[in-house]
Order: sequence, then structure tokens, then C-alpha cells
Amino acid sequence: MKNTILLLTLMTTMNLTANPFTDRGVDNTSLVKQTSQKYFYAKRAAQRGNAQAQYDLGLMYATGDGVQKNEALALTWFNRAAQNNFAKSVHVKSVVATTRDSQKFRFAKEAADRGNARAQFDLAMMYLKGDNVQQNKKLAFNYFHKAARNNIVEAKFQMGLNFSEGRGVRQQNQLARYWFKLAAKAGHPQAMAYLASIEKRVSPHYGQNRRVAFNFYR
Repeated sequence: MKNTILLLTLMTTMNLTANPFTDRGVDNTSLVKQTSQKYFYAKRAAQRGNAQAQYDLGLMYATGDGVQKNEALALTWFNRAAQNNFAKSVHVKSVVATTRDSQKFRFAKEAADRGNARAQFDLAMMYLKGDNVQQNKKLAFNYFHKAARNNIVEAKFQMGLNFSEGRGVRQQNQLARYWFKLAAKAGHPQAMAYLASIEKRVSPHYGQNRRVAFNFYR
């Protein structure tokens, strides 16, 4: 929350300083020209290795001052300024990165709830690892299940792991076998290995008969 407030404050400050003559009747055309020149000179100096210019250019991209807002390029220039030992850029870079990561979760959640299969899988991984959100294995299981039903092969494998290891659900070897089998049929190599391991535990003669072994993947 503090990081978001700091970034908003930074953006407000930049917007105010970018156009200090708004209320003084100054021609907007000349201001646009000045802003574009400011971007041009900052970029040229930044490309030549000037740390202050790299930091300024990062701020321009972060706030959309004189250039289209682009958080990825903002981070790139903050990184370069930080590598040149420009102290201010280290903290600002962290703020921008944190804000971008929180947006990553929000966008994934919105897309997943609209039925986007890839977003459902990505969101499940976030919940599983606690990446940009509090770890919640039950919610991870729910979104893995949705993605698996939408035919994401890696999600089917993760469903097998969920039931095999009891991640967010009660451990059930039969359901683990079911999901590993679906993933293996789609060509997932790890699913094949996990399925073979389960079958060896429950079927002592597994692998001695090639037809029996083959049928496990059918």
C-alpha cells in the first residue's frame, strides 16, 4: 500500500512539474514542443550513459511525461541508472516493480474469472506459490481444476500432483492416477513418470508385460 501511494505521489509530482505554466496562459503548443525536446535530450544523454538522464527517462516512462507510459521501459532505465550507482533509482525501481506485480495478479484474476484457460493456470500458480498474493492451496486447486477442464495439459499434471500430495485437497491416489493419465496421454513426460511410479506401487507386475504397460496410457 505504501509503495502504491509513493508511486501515485511521484506521478502527481511529475505531472505538476511537467507543466508548471498551465494556469499562466502559456501556449500549449510550445509546452508540447518543450516536453518532446526534454524527452529527446534525456534519451540521448541516457543512451550515452548519463545516470541522471537514465533516471529522468525512467520517470518519464513511469508517469507518461512527454512519452507514452511504459512500465517495462521505466524499469529498464531505472535499472541502468541503478547500475551507474544513482541512488534514487534503486528505491523507485522497487516501487514500480511492486506495482506492476500487483497489477499482474489483478489482470490474471479478471481474465481467469472470464474463462481464459491460460490465465486460470497462471492464477493457480500464483496461489500455489504465494506469488503476488497470499498463498492459498485450495484456491490454487480450484483454478488448476478449471484450467485442466479447459484442456491445459500442465494443469492436468498439477491436478495429479494435488491429489498425489494432498495439495489443497484430500490425498487420493486413484484421482491422482486419473489426472496423471490424462496428462500422459497428451504427452506430458513428467506425468508419464509419476503415473509409472504409482502403477509400480499398486501393481507388482507393472512393466513385465508390454501390453499391460501400454494400456495404462490409453
